[in-house]
Amino acid sequence: MKVIIIGGVAGGASAAARLRRLDEQAEIILVERGESISYANCGLPYHLGNVIPDRNDLLVMTPEKFNARFRVDVRTRCEAVSIDRVNKKIILRDLVSGSEVSETYDKLILSTGSAVSAGNSRPLLRMAENPLPSGWNEVTSVSISTRIPCLRSSVTSRELIS
Repeated sequence: MKVIIIGGVAGGASAAARLRRLDEQAEIILVERGESISYANCGLPYHLGNVIPDRNDLLVMTPEKFNARFRVDVRTRCEAVSIDRVNKKIILRDLVSGSEVSETYDKLILSTGSAVSAGNSRPLLRMAENPLPSGWNEVTSVSISTRIPCLRSSVTSRELIS
């Protein structure tokens, strides 16, 4: 059986590890658009507040370690660009080179997480149609946290966590 999992981090990596435990012979491909497949998401406020200064301390499992432990073909910086459900084919694009490859599958797992919406479906926390206040930043991954140096230098971890 060949399984392709779109999305890493908590859901996709957990699904791949569980699948390996259930089926030693399965061919498993884990596709993640970002650089990391497993990081301590709950540690992001501590990283931004400089309690955990090195973002690498948030990385739980590298793609190489995950492959060595679970025999999963991990493809980071890769995204699914089309899915043919009838023929069970998927096109994957390498975000670094731009090259595309077609893969077949027996089972497909979608574990892409959530995305910020700018329409009427914004989270209730955002108070419906109100946009983020000026100067606010949305942190959705460990790689984004390093792009906000002004936030990391001006906010304490207590402010981020409370």
